[in-house]
Amino acid sequence: MQLLLNHIHRLILLPIITSLLAGLMLFPALIMAQEKITIGLLAFRPKPVEEAKWQPLVNYLNQHVPGLEFKLIPLNYGELEDAIARKNVDFVFTNSAHYVQLAYSTKMSSPLVTLINKKSGQVVRSFGGTILVKNDNNAIQTLKDLQGKTIATPSIKSFGGFEMQAFELLQVGINIDEDITIIQTTMPHDKAVQSLITNQADAAFVRSGVLESLEKSGDIKPNQFRVLNAQNQANFPFLTSTRLYPEWPLVAMPHVGENLAGRVTAALLALPHDNATTNAIGIYGFSIPADYEPVREVLRALKVYPYNKLTKITFADIWQQNRQQIIAGLLALTIIGFLIVLLFIYNRRLHTSYANLQELNASHRLAAAAFDTQEAIFITDHNEKIIRTNNAFTQVTGFTDKEVLGKTPRILSSHTHSKKFYDDLWQDIKTNGYWQGEIINQRKNGEQYPVRQNITAVKDDEGNVSHYLSTFNDISVYKSNQEQIQNLAFYDPLTNLANRRLLQDHLKQARAQSARNKDYFAVLFIDLDHFKNLNDTLGHDYGDQLLIQVGQRLEACVREVDTVARPGGDEFIVLLEKIGATEEDAATQAKHIGDKILTQVSMPYLIKGHECIISASIGVSLSSDHFESVEELMVRSDLAMYQAKSAGRNSVRFFDPSMQASILERSLLENDLRKAIAQNEFVLFYQPKLDQQAHILGYEALIRWQHPIKGLLSPGVFIEVAESCGLIVEMVNGSCNRPANNWRFGVNLSKPNI
Repeated sequence: MQLLLNHIHRLILLPIITSLLAGLMLFPALIMAQEKITIGLLAFRPKPVEEAKWQPLVNYLNQHVPGLEFKLIPLNYGELEDAIARKNVDFVFTNSAHYVQLAYSTKMSSPLVTLINKKSGQVVRSFGGTILVKNDNNAIQTLKDLQGKTIATPSIKSFGGFEMQAFELLQVGINIDEDITIIQTTMPHDKAVQSLITNQADAAFVRSGVLESLEKSGDIKPNQFRVLNAQNQANFPFLTSTRLYPEWPLVAMPHVGENLAGRVTAALLALPHDNATTNAIGIYGFSIPADYEPVREVLRALKVYPYNKLTKITFADIWQQNRQQIIAGLLALTIIGFLIVLLFIYNRRLHTSYANLQELNASHRLAAAAFDTQEAIFITDHNEKIIRTNNAFTQVTGFTDKEVLGKTPRILSSHTHSKKFYDDLWQDIKTNGYWQGEIINQRKNGEQYPVRQNITAVKDDEGNVSHYLSTFNDISVYKSNQEQIQNLAFYDPLTNLANRRLLQDHLKQARAQSARNKDYFAVLFIDLDHFKNLNDTLGHDYGDQLLIQVGQRLEACVREVDTVARPGGDEFIVLLEKIGATEEDAATQAKHIGDKILTQVSMPYLIKGHECIISASIGVSLSSDHFESVEELMVRSDLAMYQAKSAGRNSVRFFDPSMQASILERSLLENDLRKAIAQNEFVLFYQPKLDQQAHILGYEALIRWQHPIKGLLSPGVFIEVAESCGLIVEMVNGSCNRPANNWRFGVNLSKPNI
């Protein structure tokens, strides 16, 4: 045996060791670099402050991703882009717009996770931009009033401090490059507010939350500033002048392998929300990646990089910018090719040596088995009697060596697999000489657990099976993580119902099946009536409990084949499949289920000792046409739901094409109303009020709309729309401040207008 090992050492190991030492001498820096993982962080504040802030996250990754050493480097815009170009970082943590721009020039990964921030003690999953003006500046009331004014911003590269606001100004016709003057104050955002205080600027662009933070710290007085174009954003704790956009993403550089990226992603998603580590950083945690398409929409609209122009890239440009990388790559390929040739030669020698090893007896083969591993191992004889185990076997199963010797592996059976499963397993061993797969075992204490197991048949010189070697790993944690990731991706965390992503997948399947089977399916859009009142009076905890109970009642109202989803807020969507071969049958069935849902939802709820009653409005859209998009089906049911709201709530309404036309007409009228208020198109008529003797008792003021195209319009055309969209007060105030020289006389003495 010793002579054989010496022979293998001389023929195989020495040349391999010599080659590896030569490689180590040539590339020591490369080998050392593989042990460290660098995260590049976009920093707006002093780098030591940022590095200290994020150090708890680095410590967490070092603990939960073994075998790697993580390091976080704060960098400004230019430094981070230079580090990415030089491939000095492995992961990049930057703001939303910067990620979109970097992804255009660098083939980095899609976002692995999205930051959940914590600002002023509030959990925020998105952010917006805020436009601040002094509260006593009455000359600026709308976005259009900013035309010709001076704006202070931390940086024109800042997404939350400039580009969001510029996008909103673009929507009202203000060109940010031509119609306003820009002052860049540099980071942090507080400097832009200071420019507004010192009257260097008429308005300031800052990220949402900055105003509240400055008020809380006492740096500004309450009500010292006013938010222009304030938005009513549900579940968002800060004032904002823009739409909301997703928080910062973490992405991997192109050279980072999928395995490493997956391990880092799993570790960050497994980081508990609002724990000691996240609190030390000042964040809430991380979530599955958000949708960053709205960010691209902003950059496209503003025509900033990478959507400003297309640059023709030549081979000379590539060579000029990546000369060192190309040379290093060619050198690496040459070395790899040389090593492949060496490996081929050594592989031939290994085959020769392996032929010699076949002459060893069964005891030598057993001695060669690697028992000191983390994998659980047991060996049986040809009668399947266990003859040896290792320490990992005892740690995983709970059985000691003495408790299993002489017994068969059936002692580990959980009795959850069928006889066919085991028949197929032994058939693979007999045919191929091995079996590998997943199996459910049972520990000594009765606990069941999944394992990934390999069984190999060991044969003697005559080709007869002499032993069976089995290795396995406990994969309970892996399975749990997979299940958690699945739930986060496809299910609502509050109600455990399907989320919008899973619903859209089921809708696509239902659409295809409906077209194939020539039957109908229905989409029911359900909105709880006056749910906000319950949240405001009893609190969000009560509201959450109510949503959970509503979801349970909805599931009880439908079949197992149907889908109940909660896309967000107090809205639910029910997908009813195979409800009729004709539109009439489908409508009858959908109406029956809708009425059943109304009855169940309106029954009292008992929440923390309080009895609550709520109703719902349901919009129904029927379909059997696979050419209709999922988005169109959702819009139709949404429109029908609003029709149910208009009909007095607690009712079911079906989508009708006239409904969509009515909504469009109403939207156009609302836009015209806003223009009419801004352009003072409303006029007042005064009508005298007379008694029976034609004496004037007073005057009645009547408002009319002098439409530039439709002419003079009566209140019946526009009053209801003005009231519903919140324009009535502004319209009346504007009309009352305008001189009225119009008089209307229409006296009827027999029926006085008093």
